Amino acid sequence: MRNVKYISLLFGVAGAVFLAFVILFSHNAALAPQREPLPILGQAPKIALTSQEDASFDSALLADKVWIADFFFTSCAGPCPIMSAAISKVQLAFPTEQRLHFVSISVDPETDTPERLRAYGEKYAANFERWHFLTGPIEEISRLAVDGFKVGSVDQPIIHSTRFILVDQQGQIRGYYTGTDDLEVLEMERAIQQLLTGAPA
Repeated sequence: MRNVKYISLLFGVAGAVFLAFVILFSHNAALAPQREPLPILGQAPKIALTSQEDASFDSALLADKVWIADFFFTSCAGPCPIMSAAISKVQLAFPTEQRLHFVSISVDPETDTPERLRAYGEKYAANFERWHFLTGPIEEISRLAVDGFKVGSVDQPIIHSTRFILVDQQGQIRGYYTGTDDLEVLEMERAIQQLLTGAPA
């Protein structure tokens, strides 16, 4: 009889602990901020340029991928190193995520040869399977910046855009983030996670 009471007591305590856990979990879930769906800001342009491997690069390679685009040049002493370091950190935050790619487009194609782009990428520990450094005709790069990604002129490299452009698996632009602002880069990481996990986006 004593054993039955002891077992009943154990079940009662276990049930109370489980109930408390459920209530606590539900309360915390209710308090957790719900992320708003990301806006759709347009369609990313098609890209046909040359990579750091001196090979043709087509944006078809990015199909079904989440990717970040930015504009830079290798001799930049201003925001570009900050932006490239930020991408390097984001790359490390998703070390094995093959569905996430990065596309850095040079606005100084006369200087930025494929060899120079590769050397630049190596400085930032770029995984060249996922981080693509691109060059090509300045007219095409200008079209991508102005008409495609809507980030302004690249006629003067020194004043190129410092924004990262987030693109989803369907090739839709889902956000712009200032590449020199740590808080915005962190927000971009959260948006990347949102797209990769299939959360409401």
